[in-house]
Amino acid sequence: FETAEYFDLLKTNANTASGRPKDNFHGSLDTAAYQRLSNDGVSIGYGVIWTLPAASPPRDIRVALVEPGSPAASTTVALERGLRVIEIDGVDAVNDGGESTPDLLNAALYPETEGETHTFVFADPETDERRPVTLTAESVTYQPVPSTQVINTPTGPVGYLLFTDHIATAERALFDAVSTLDSAEVKDLVLDLRYNGGGFLDIA
Repeated sequence: FETAEYFDLLKTNANTASGRPKDNFHGSLDTAAYQRLSNDGVSIGYGVIWTLPAASPPRDIRVALVEPGSPAASTTVALERGLRVIEIDGVDAVNDGGESTPDLLNAALYPETEGETHTFVFADPETDERRPVTLTAESVTYQPVPSTQVINTPTGPVGYLLFTDHIATAERALFDAVSTLDSAEVKDLVLDLRYNGGGFLDIA
């Protein structure tokens, strides 16, 4: 067996009662790709973090976060949080139950090669307006601390910090973010870890 095949045999494909994968915390990456991401924050993709509330038909695949300056942020169609994926490369991403469909969808959602192109149809979650767009994979540099804000409230300034990856480039970004919040004398802090996939223990 190759390593990836062996890993897949060890993972359970069972779902919980709610339909979510029972093993929701394990995955594998090529060593070179992992080192590039963890040390430099660079990964091949569109600059989208996806969320899959339902991975089996009827699937629910949505845009969770878009990296500024990435291919996803630079399209003529505005990709934004909450958009649902309806179709990928002509395949019904919601209802198609074909045996090969999960592999086709995963290959498009998580491309492995720069220049790889896939066609998506997104739907607005409120109006159901359809937005077709073609995305081309590039080497995207992800910002592990993409947002730091100070929110003024009646009880004093509140800090907000979005932290998405425990990678090497997060160290300076976290230092700068905390310094900014310290200078603003925030009284409370909202630490947003919703999209954080973990990483280095020294960053933790």
